[in-house]
Amino acid sequence: MSRLGLLLPMLIAAAAYPVTARQAAPTFEVASIKPSQSTEQAAFIHRNTGGRFRAENITVFGLIQQAYNLFDFQISGAPSWLNRDRFDVEAIAPSTALRQGGLLQRLLEERFSLRVRREKREDDIYALVVARSDGRLGPGLRPFPGNCTPAPGGSSPCTMRNGPNFTDAIGMPLSFIVDQAAGNVNRIVIDKTGLTGRFEFSYKWTSDPLATDGVSFMTALEEQLGLKLERTRGLIDVLVIDSVDRPTAN
Repeated sequence: MSRLGLLLPMLIAAAAYPVTARQAAPTFEVASIKPSQSTEQAAFIHRNTGGRFRAENITVFGLIQQAYNLFDFQISGAPSWLNRDRFDVEAIAPSTALRQGGLLQRLLEERFSLRVRREKREDDIYALVVARSDGRLGPGLRPFPGNCTPAPGGSSPCTMRNGPNFTDAIGMPLSFIVDQAAGNVNRIVIDKTGLTGRFEFSYKWTSDPLATDGVSFMTALEEQLGLKLERTRGLIDVLVIDSVDRPTAN
């Protein structure tokens, strides 16, 4: 599954999320939603450039996360069935360019009668900072001195290769590390390093707390990149569910 669940009770700048302004938004040409018969707990999401989207054994909560690209804690007001009942979804987009987010949002509005609004709330977040007081970086992180322009007839020297527990990158902005950190700690992460430009970075870690041959993500950040996460407070985007129904029949 893609990646994939992100509050001081004061609500700030609550804003309605206008559905009527999106009436001209594209919709799936065909969409099938059926209760899942699977006994598995995992959900599987498939998409391709031909405009086809398929999700197996997924909750509506999971679909909302996919549609709005949110962590679980950024969604408020969900009834209990939203995270319990599972469905199989198959849909075809009107073109080969599958703009998944907007199409899924419209599907949720049409078939689940989803009505939402956005708010800002204060919550715990993390700030990514340079770990050492002298500003020195770790052995796995250094500025990239070149540029990403491809040579004539060649490819760009800027590349990235990553997996569940490693990343190797050349000529990439620090935002990739910020996004990866957010996924690992399941919290919003903001960049407070003061570092700009493109970088080369390489680090690896283990997600298994019982492993003896690796380090945690936090330790890898500090020891290999010379960065660390500091807990702080900040405003985050929250999607408030005003109403949602079980899906209409196909």
